[in-house]
Amino acid sequence: MITNQHLTPYSFEDGTVIAIDVGGGGAQNLDLADRAGASGWSLLLNRLNPISPNEQIASIFQILMWATTLSSKQYMQQLVAKGHVDLFLTPPVQEFQLLGFDAYKTLYEIGYEYTRKRLAEWECLQQVVAGGRCKD
Repeated sequence: MITNQHLTPYSFEDGTVIAIDVGGGGAQNLDLADRAGASGWSLLLNRLNPISPNEQIASIFQILMWATTLSSKQYMQQLVAKGHVDLFLTPPVQEFQLLGFDAYKTLYEIGYEYTRKRLAEWECLQQVVAGGRCKD
């Protein structure tokens, strides 16, 4: 199953649900607190001033990605809190950008090793493999 969600729940035929947070560090660089009072004019003047360094502000794309990531994380927290998820995987990929496709080999290795270890620790694995429902 392939989706474009940052948090992907996957349901097996027996009803077992495994959710994976692959959001990475999607919105970690959006620090807007110090620019809360910035106006378009002040940013334009800053950009036109050859002496001052250009201030980096979030683009509309970054803001939309941030909003989507927050919404997905909230949705998954609700699913986990309500007990609709049997296994919740969060591979340690926070240092990677959400759309950092150039690091796919590293991300694949991290995700594979993390999932392999978590599945080995998961007490319900034998029940699911045998065709049963996970009953914690």
